[in-house]
Amino acid sequence: MPFNSGERDDFDYGKRIYRPKPKGTPPALFIITLVVVLAGLIFAILYKRSIEKIAVPSYNASGSPGRDRPAVSQVENNKENPDSNHMNGETLPGTDMDADADADPNTDATYPSTDEKIYGEGETGIQAPPGELYGRAGQYFKAGNYKEALPLYKKLAVTDSKMLVYLGICYYETGDYPNARDYLENALEADKNNAMALKYLSLTCYKLDDLANSLSYAEASLEIRWDAQLQAHCSKLKREIKAMEDYGNTRRVNFNIVFSKFEHSEIRHTVIEILEDAYREIGQQMDTYPSTPVSVILYNEQNFFDVTRAPGWAGGLFDGKIRIPIRGMKPNEPLLKRVLYHEYTHALVCTITSKCPRWLHEGLSDYFSLEPGRVKTIGQIIPLKLLEVGFPAGNPKAVALAYWESYSVVSYLVDKYNLYRLKELLQDLGKGTDFNTAFFSAFSITYDRFVQTWGKE
Repeated sequence: MPFNSGERDDFDYGKRIYRPKPKGTPPALFIITLVVVLAGLIFAILYKRSIEKIAVPSYNASGSPGRDRPAVSQVENNKENPDSNHMNGETLPGTDMDADADADPNTDATYPSTDEKIYGEGETGIQAPPGELYGRAGQYFKAGNYKEALPLYKKLAVTDSKMLVYLGICYYETGDYPNARDYLENALEADKNNAMALKYLSLTCYKLDDLANSLSYAEASLEIRWDAQLQAHCSKLKREIKAMEDYGNTRRVNFNIVFSKFEHSEIRHTVIEILEDAYREIGQQMDTYPSTPVSVILYNEQNFFDVTRAPGWAGGLFDGKIRIPIRGMKPNEPLLKRVLYHEYTHALVCTITSKCPRWLHEGLSDYFSLEPGRVKTIGQIIPLKLLEVGFPAGNPKAVALAYWESYSVVSYLVDKYNLYRLKELLQDLGKGTDFNTAFFSAFSITYDRFVQTWGKE
């Protein structure tokens, strides 16, 4: 999402808010509190160890007994409405209701935990069949390495129809939506009450711009099992369908443009030309191109904010689709190009990984959308780790500062290490590598050390 404002030059504002606190001697009350907290932690650790002595046998990937683990139940960790995780309704690219996470970190048998994720604990009584292939597939799936998991689930699905759900989700997560739809529909033929198959069919149809079926599958899934995430998706779908009653679309090889027939019949041609330029120019620099057409929706201003619930300063948004409010912009207006290049970069990054820190997402998007020659150096006014998940909310000056700092750090990394190193970082994240490991592999410096030193001269 690009920040729609003038020059972001209010450094004093950031320094006032994020000025390091002076060091001093902690008061006696603080020391007493610290002692009490430490004592509580020690008690909790001792208590946990005593509980862990009461254990049930677990099984490893081959089906043989593994080490004992605590008697805990495996639960599904549905993410909150993605819009609530970010600033005033923005959905960070790559986090739009795409995957659930298992909540039990102590589980040895990764396949059973994944099975409960798909079918829900206690709903079907399904138990994971033992076997090395199931174990490996489950490990890849749980780590988010869907490309490696996909061929394994394809083999398993030949004799086990329950694996069709996994297979469909793997295709969905790798961006192959037509195949995802086919396999998830096959999963429903085997089990018409499979709530997760219905959920992912809804998400898949949404990616394919089939809003009516997306809503139908979402409502069917919610009748079987409550899902706060899917409920938020359902509400958004209803707003979007209502707002787009008089919209048409233009399909191209690389883009599907949805627009108001009454307001955007002229400017849509310019939008397509700009997006094709972005596809070619940014694609060449990153050596990456989306494998499926990118959906782009042109709204009038009211419909944009009604559907997305984005903050008033937003110049555009990417949540799996590029959404642009056309505020009477002229075809040759520089802002239109900047917004489209910015949001297209978000779309491109999401073809590589769905696990990207916010500062890296926004920094790259600004890097490819801002005019050359812009002043890059700003320093680390806002602690960089605060910008990993979200940006400051509510104050446009703080938001502008966050965007500029993100652009500054990405520009520094490109200048020092070259753009292909940033791509390596994104690719490692896409393979399921944790950020600290991927960062060190790309730049030969730990992320913690980089945060401690960059922009603090």
